Amino acid sequence: MHSLHERTTNSARGSHIRHTQFAQRNESAKAAETRLKTASTPPAWGHERQPVHMVAVDILRWPGMNQAFLFSLFVTNLLAYLVIVVGKRRPVDRQATWGEAMFGSAYVFFVIFLAFGVVPHQWIDHADKELGWRKDKLIFGPFNILKPQEFGGPFPFTLSYEALRDVVVLVIHGIYIGVFIYLFVWWQKRGAVKPVALPSSTYGRPLVKKG
Repeated sequence: MHSLHERTTNSARGSHIRHTQFAQRNESAKAAETRLKTASTPPAWGHERQPVHMVAVDILRWPGMNQAFLFSLFVTNLLAYLVIVVGKRRPVDRQATWGEAMFGSAYVFFVIFLAFGVVPHQWIDHADKELGWRKDKLIFGPFNILKPQEFGGPFPFTLSYEALRDVVVLVIHGIYIGVFIYLFVWWQKRGAVKPVALPSSTYGRPLVKKG
């Protein structure tokens, strides 16, 4: 009889322990699920527009100096400059062969691809991942002169670092458009001799030596 009572007590105690452990696991799972939902829920509009009062990063230190962006910029400028070097060494009256024309067109296409594809992409990737120039980081400027009216400042517009990033992309495109127009015009006009103006008399006629 005593042994039966002991077994019943132990069984009840074991059931209580198992029930307590199950309840604890249930609470832990619910807490983890709540944390996951909170982390995956996007912030409200009011929280998303919180201003940032500091510069995203010190551009004179890493990661401000990005190796991929600087390397692509250096290679593009070097290849563009080589066009002038070759143009000065190549005779103006020399006809291009079929192979030279194919190589020149491929070379120009590659430089254009670097200028308008790789360099802007590396800048955007650098600004997003390393500089942290996101839409929620606002520009207040020195002495808050660019602080938007939305946050009690004098400036009528809201400027973000993302907009500044896109402005830099436009500047890169504008610079390389000007560079390629200059190179095309220079290549076509290389070797051209400007006519020398002859001295004229008081009547407006050119002076010609006799004999």
